[in-house]
Amino acid sequence: SKDVADDILIVKNGFLSDISFANIVFTDGTRWVTPDTPLLRGTMRESLLQSGIIEEQRMTTESIALFTHFRIINAMLGFNAPLIPVKNIIF
Repeated sequence: SKDVADDILIVKNGFLSDISFANIVFTDGTRWVTPDTPLLRGTMRESLLQSGIIEEQRMTTESIALFTHFRIINAMLGFNAPLIPVKNIIF
């Protein structure tokens, strides 16, 4: 429900993929990681991977605890979207 959440984080076969309209990247304060099982390999995601700004990693819901923040990325948002604390992800 929109009253509880702004969007959904898609989990397919036990692995994180994307949110409904963008890719997602997580940070631990040192590095940026995106799930290696996206439903859509977005152009911004691919560009950030090729430039070495982000890296791919197999991620489960338990993996989220390894990170402090996330941001959503797509061609419109770029990599400057707000940082959101992972504690805001509700399961």
